[in-house]
Parts: sequence; C-alpha cells; structure tokens
Amino acid sequence: DAGNDTLIAGWMGAANLFGGDGDDTMYGNNDANVMGGGAGNDYISAGSGDDTVYGDAGNDRLYGSYGNDRMFGGDGDDDIHGGSGNDYIRGGAGVDVVYGEYGNDTLYGDADTDVIYGGAGADLIRGGDGRDYLYGQDGNDSIYGDDGYDYLFGQNGDDYLNGGHDGYFDYLSGGAGADRFEKHGSFWWFNEEYDNYRDVIGSQGDRIV
Repeated sequence: DAGNDTLIAGWMGAANLFGGDGDDTMYGNNDANVMGGGAGNDYISAGSGDDTVYGDAGNDRLYGSYGNDRMFGGDGDDDIHGGSGNDYIRGGAGVDVVYGEYGNDTLYGDADTDVIYGGAGADLIRGGDGRDYLYGQDGNDSIYGDDGYDYLFGQNGDDYLNGGHDGYFDYLSGGAGADRFEKHGSFWWFNEEYDNYRDVIGSQGDRIV
C-alpha cells in the first residue's frame, strides 16, 4: 500500500517482506529472507542469514548484518551496508554509498557517482558509469573504475587497480602493499599525461602492467 509501514519478520522461518509505496521500515530475522522496499525512502535491516534485499525506487538505507547477502539499491541515492559475510551489492541508478564491511565482497556502483568502501577482506569493486570514488581498505582487492573520471585507492593490501578502457582521466593510488596498476587494458594504451599514478615506484613492489 501507499502508507509508511513497519514490517517485522517472525522469530522462525524465512520471511518474504515487501513494503510497497511509502517510507517503510523492515526487520528480518536469522533466516534467509527476501525483502523489498518498493517506492519510497525505506529502511531495511535484513538480520542474520543469507538474505536478498531490494531497495527499489527511493533513497534507501539497507543493512545486511551477518550472512552472505545479495543487496540491490535500485533507483535513488542509497546507503548500503553489507555487514559480515561475503556479500554481493549493486547500488543501481543514483548517487550511492556502499560499504562492503567484513568478508570477501563483490560491490558495484552501477550508474552515476558512487562512493564504495570495500572494508576488510579481498573485495571486487567496480565503479560503473559516472565519477566514482573507490576505496579497497583492508585486504587484497581488485578495483575497476570502468567508465567516467574515477578515483581508485587500494589502501592496505596487495591490490589491483584498473582505471578502465574509457579514455577518461583517472587517479590511482595504491597505498600500503605491493600493488598493480592498469589503464586501458594493455601497456601500449598507457599515457602518463592522462592518468595520475601514485606509489608506482617504491619499496613495496608496486608496478604498472
């Protein structure tokens, strides 16, 4: 319906919760729940378990907690937290902020300008279209800017940073660890005038491939 609903899963058994239109608040349980906010600015806390969460249209706040969750922001400017576990998160259209947090996560910004934090673990991060700010944080991460003017920060760990094949200006910074940098997919496309690489030459084994 079109109201601002509060939906709470029962104590036992997987729950399917769908909010519809309105600014809904939803709480899952410890089982594998499927939860959809529908249109509106929704708050969804999936709880423990391997959950599937859809923010749908609106500026949503999604929290995965424990478990290997699949989370989709949909349209709107979303704030998405994977929590513990190996999560798969897609921001969707809009200016999204995505936190992988703990675990080996797969994180996509999709369209528009996104900010993505990998957290602890070996994460795969892809910015998608738009000007993205991508932070690997702890762990050996693989970070792809894809299309747009992107800023990639490997930070701690032995990271792989790829600016993309789009011809835009990208900024790549490895941070601590033996990092690898790539732009346009192969060395002969590389042009130092178009990309700013930091920490390429140093004592920690960084290199351009």
